[in-house]
Amino acid sequence: MTRTNLSIILPTYNESENIKRLIPELKREFQGAEIIVVDDNSPDGTSEIAENLGARVILRRDRKGLGAALRDGYNYASKEMIVSMDADCSLSVKDIYRLLDKLKTNDLVVGSKYSRNSRAEGFASRKQKVLSYLGNRFFIVLFRLPVEDVTLNFRAFNKRTWTRLNLQENSNVFLLEMLIQAKSRNMRIFQIPIVFSKRFYGKSKTNLRKLFPQYLKFLIKISTQRFLFVLSKQFSWKIKT
Repeated sequence: MTRTNLSIILPTYNESENIKRLIPELKREFQGAEIIVVDDNSPDGTSEIAENLGARVILRRDRKGLGAALRDGYNYASKEMIVSMDADCSLSVKDIYRLLDKLKTNDLVVGSKYSRNSRAEGFASRKQKVLSYLGNRFFIVLFRLPVEDVTLNFRAFNKRTWTRLNLQENSNVFLLEMLIQAKSRNMRIFQIPIVFSKRFYGKSKTNLRKLFPQYLKFLIKISTQRFLFVLSKQFSWKIKT
């Protein structure tokens, strides 16, 4: 199937073996699509392999985080429709069709490993799976989000949606920030169930010890912003009265 108006963003770090499998599969399924690899200077030659396979490569000299990589990729994308996904082969390429189908009537479509008919099999340990699920439920309830997975990098939207967002986070928190902003702007958000499989090659980069303070810092920032907003409203009301 040809998708000439599609950009596919793949953030990478040491994913040389996985992209050898993933990029050719993407090119077979989505002929004419723009494949953009945002690589954090992988020592295993990921960027060189991606370029040889026909992908457009953004080579970054430092590891600045998933959010920073996605933001660079989204800004670089030249096509109208944008899809981002992990490069570890834990997601099915064919599920992109389902993302794009729902994008026809929605602003943002996300994959969910926790919704009905989905399967979450790709975790390194049971502890990681439990903590991921509980963390997701916490943020979903706290921010009243209309999805069941806020942490998966498997999303579709168009250029107009991206220009309406102003995302600042550089870490994985970027994915949560996107949903919060989309909801606050009354965007139509839809989720599809997916199968989250074990990565094809290598080890997961997820580090719960690093993620916890990042999410905590984000919560403090959001809480402070909301408090100041309410305070400014009250102060303004008092001046008027």
